[in-house]
Amino acid sequence: MELSLEDVSTETKEIESSGKMPIACKKERWWHVDREMVYFKLHFFLLSGALGAVLPFVGVFAKERLRLSATSFASVLTVQQFLFVLTKPALGFITDYFNKLKVILVVLAIAQAGFLFLLLLVPPLPKGLAADDNDVTINSSMQAVDACNFCNDMNDSSNVLKIPINYTVTSKDIYFAKENGKCNVLEVMPSDSLEQYVKLIIPFECDPFRNRPLDKSDKNQDVFEEQSVLSHSEKSVNFTSCFNISKTSCVVSLDDCILCCNREEGCYFIPNDMEERKVDPDSTTDDNSSRSDFAMYQFWLFAILFVALNACVNGIFTLSDTACCESVEKTGADFGKQRLWGCIGWGMFSPLGGFLNDYTGNYVATWIFFVVLSSLALWNITKLNLEKPHISKHLMKDIGTVISSWEFICFQIGALLSGIGLGFTFFYLLWFITSIGGSSLLCGLIQTVQSFSGDIPFMFFSGWMLRKLGYFNIVTLSLLACCVRFLWYSQLENPWLVLPIEWTHGITYGVFIAAIASFAKMSAKPGTEATTQSVIFTTFDGLGSGIGNIVAGVGFDYVGGHTMFLCTGTFFGCAAALSFVATVLTRNRVKHLKE
Repeated sequence: MELSLEDVSTETKEIESSGKMPIACKKERWWHVDREMVYFKLHFFLLSGALGAVLPFVGVFAKERLRLSATSFASVLTVQQFLFVLTKPALGFITDYFNKLKVILVVLAIAQAGFLFLLLLVPPLPKGLAADDNDVTINSSMQAVDACNFCNDMNDSSNVLKIPINYTVTSKDIYFAKENGKCNVLEVMPSDSLEQYVKLIIPFECDPFRNRPLDKSDKNQDVFEEQSVLSHSEKSVNFTSCFNISKTSCVVSLDDCILCCNREEGCYFIPNDMEERKVDPDSTTDDNSSRSDFAMYQFWLFAILFVALNACVNGIFTLSDTACCESVEKTGADFGKQRLWGCIGWGMFSPLGGFLNDYTGNYVATWIFFVVLSSLALWNITKLNLEKPHISKHLMKDIGTVISSWEFICFQIGALLSGIGLGFTFFYLLWFITSIGGSSLLCGLIQTVQSFSGDIPFMFFSGWMLRKLGYFNIVTLSLLACCVRFLWYSQLENPWLVLPIEWTHGITYGVFIAAIASFAKMSAKPGTEATTQSVIFTTFDGLGSGIGNIVAGVGFDYVGGHTMFLCTGTFFGCAAALSFVATVLTRNRVKHLKE
């Protein structure tokens, strides 16, 4: 029995309207390696590995090195995401028009390395001690990393009263307390009248008074034991080792009470008494610390370079996905099984980047590592077959037809909501983890867990999931995963407990990326593939991520990370429920029309 062209066309339309992937006629073993796609696997591995060593730590770099506030960093992220709404489709259109995919990939790869290098040369914002009417003030919402900078600024100051702590081997019980709105250091058991107190055990790396060898129990004991006398007292205790300033310094902050420790100066305490902390007027030469980030040229240098860097990164990934989809169509391979090699590279080299940052105390080593992998990626790009088989003669008309379809618009709404979740996690997750005491190594391990327990397995089975569930059920699943993930973050006190939930990144990013690429390829008319991909990815990690950055940055500054994640988790739970109801109603409507 032979099939007519009309029968084939009808079958194709049924597949497209169902939103499910066609099942391949020839099934390969799961361990099968498609040799024709090896260079694509290597491309994603090298490209993602290079970026994974540096990109996740840009938020930490902005916070610790440049001293940007969460709100000012959010403004940069927001502007760049909305600029991607223009740059990404423009790159896609240029690629479709000139059919020069390989040349554009090479230019973007070189440009991103240059912008990253220039980013490292940006000087930090001159934020030191805030001066107001010749009084030294401490921001009551000071984070632990800000306290590091504060203590560093105070080391050489002779105009501020410092109360040394007479810590000895025998006097281990020191209480760092807040009483009647003022900070005090007590060496006796505090009374119940205290608002809040912390029993301190000085960590061994910052203890300048112990001249005896440390045994194992000393190294394993807690840095501090936090206790609250009144049940309604709000805890806001932070501890951090200030490795970006000195490998032998640390601070403990309780609200605006700051305890500074280092081997050279010992441990001293800055009392919260404005009358005792007068500064000589002659010593205050400027008011940089009270100026807005937006009024400083360092902020604008960072903003321009960071936006340019991410425009290149964003463009190169979108065009790489487009090229991979073209090759997958020709060879019959699975897109997810090629794309997962990017997750392998990202997961392998992110902890290495975090380790290098912790070990060296700066970001130069990770940039050098980035250059090495990027050079290999450039060589590999020259080996890729990136010629597009189709060129559209009516490009603008064909694109307009695609993006105006009802199914395309509905998927765009799902991509927008999932993109908002991406905006929260991509930069502000690590910002949040470092604010509750996480190290750069932990930040790198987060990327590893996301990749190896989330992205890689979910991308590997993405083709099967798309065939079984369809595109719109994947959208609902992604929103539900965001809900569970953010509610988990809202309860975190120990930063290491972030790791068990990071497998959900495979749903919110791994499967969803495969769904976007496949849906765009299915929806696009011949010759419009790059532009169609760019439009959907722009909604996902451009417009959606930009909105997420706004909410995350403002939320961190005004309500704190825990409350922010609690509210957003609730929002995504509602969004998932609405998406599920809409999918069911649409499916029932389609069945009713067929009957």
